[in-house]
Amino acid sequence: SYEAEIAYKKPTATVFLNVGGNIGFRGLLPHTSGLMDFMQQFAPVVDRKGDSFKETFMGSVGLHLSPSKMSPGWKFLPMLGLEAELQGPLTDKFTVLNVCGICRFSLTRRVMLTYNCTPQFIWQDFNASKPSFVGGVVNFLRLSVVVGKVGRLNM
Repeated sequence: SYEAEIAYKKPTATVFLNVGGNIGFRGLLPHTSGLMDFMQQFAPVVDRKGDSFKETFMGSVGLHLSPSKMSPGWKFLPMLGLEAELQGPLTDKFTVLNVCGICRFSLTRRVMLTYNCTPQFIWQDFNASKPSFVGGVVNFLRLSVVVGKVGRLNM
């Protein structure tokens, strides 16, 4: 596996670009087996180790803002983010575009509520028994309670 990331971080914002993948890999395509990932229904498998660089390559870009550090009136909103991830740009078997909007609310000093909205768009032609295009949106909420150092919550 390999991964490279470049990021520009300020106290109020972070911008990043990330690329990664696998070399000499054979098996179920990484990053497609999560409960919220529509790609798992296609059972994407890398058949030949020589194809793994192209088939597992993905890139992502994102922006995270910290409104609570921009203005005291926004203390309840420690993070807003937007990320986009593209899987399969080097192969003609599939293309997957994930877009994720993230919003973290501070309910108390130790309790945070995180909301993620992730539209996913899949174009594929390696599994003929499935549609060539599938799209959908996953929404989820996470309630976090910190025991110990509060600073760990915003890492």
